[in-house]
Amino acid sequence: MKKTFILVILSFVTLAESIIQAYPPFVFETVTTRDGLSSHDVRCIAQDKFGLMWFGTDEGVNRYDGTRFDIFKHTRSLQSGLNSSWINCIYEDSEGNLWIGTEKGVSIFDIETGKLEVLSDKNDAGKWLVSQRVSAFHENKDGSMWVGTRQGL
Repeated sequence: MKKTFILVILSFVTLAESIIQAYPPFVFETVTTRDGLSSHDVRCIAQDKFGLMWFGTDEGVNRYDGTRFDIFKHTRSLQSGLNSSWINCIYEDSEGNLWIGTEKGVSIFDIETGKLEVLSDKNDAGKWLVSQRVSAFHENKDGSMWVGTRQGL
């Protein structure tokens, strides 16, 4: 009985060791403003379908390809760009668009075309956002987007 128990334990240890060795070790990389990040105040992180990393900061959205940053900031034009450089959340929808929640509403970035546009907080029925301070996104199975704000959905 004792030999069987020891044999089972040794088999388990050998199996566990081979499973652990099959996976590469985690590699962590630290990036800072010296590497091109727009701010040390990173408020959210997302990874898109191409593997690019997106960092939302208090000074805009930072796209990182592993070697360099591209930074998107608020511009005075409300037809394109970000409506605020204070980024609270980033979410990639099922169509590959990045939804960017800011202190002043929602901007959508089309990864395929590189087009960044401000989404109006009003529709034909009036305001659709209870607050412009957007803090979360969620997509339903049918593709409908839920927008969380500091004052509710």
